[in-house]
Amino acid sequence: LMSLSYLMNYYLIHYLMNGASGISFDLAETQSQGNEFLFTYWLNEGAGFSKKIAKSLAEYKMYEALNSILSASLVNDFECYVYTHLDELTPEMLDGVLISLCDGYGGYDAVKAALGYEPEIYWHYVVMESPGYYISYALSAVPALELYAKALNDGCDAAVAAYETVAKADIEAGFLAALAAAGLGSPFDGDALSALAAALASNLETEE
Repeated sequence: LMSLSYLMNYYLIHYLMNGASGISFDLAETQSQGNEFLFTYWLNEGAGFSKKIAKSLAEYKMYEALNSILSASLVNDFECYVYTHLDELTPEMLDGVLISLCDGYGGYDAVKAALGYEPEIYWHYVVMESPGYYISYALSAVPALELYAKALNDGCDAAVAAYETVAKADIEAGFLAALAAAGLGSPFDGDALSALAAALASNLETEE
């Protein structure tokens, strides 16, 4: 169901933007992940699940998003290091580079546990198949989470209005301008991230 809500967003955006092309990865992924989180809100509030099941769904979706932020950021760090040290590296050294970068993300074992497999395997397919793309998953997950927090704290109508602003954004204005127009914070703003974390944490205390 989550994959369906994610992918159906592409059709919606194509309609709302009148078939416009050239949308940045960051903006496109914000639209898609934002739709997922609005669907998550509906599952919690309108699908008739018990409080325990609804809480589990919400917590898993937030865990998945946070995991995506960390893993995508790790891949970006890996790509940045490799692309700026090409003259110093051989193909045989690349796994070691990724492993060493895990230290900044809780250590190798923590990253492996989050991914479910060896981190060095991860870059083999995501970097080779989609170079430079994965950081967009991290940048877009933050405003998508903020849409969810807005639904929880300000109501679904407020979150939908913000989502529609992002969905109809002027692609020429850029990613950050689209977020600002929707009243969403920048994923580069530490204060905005702290406020988002607090807003989400306050809603994790739902009764069992």
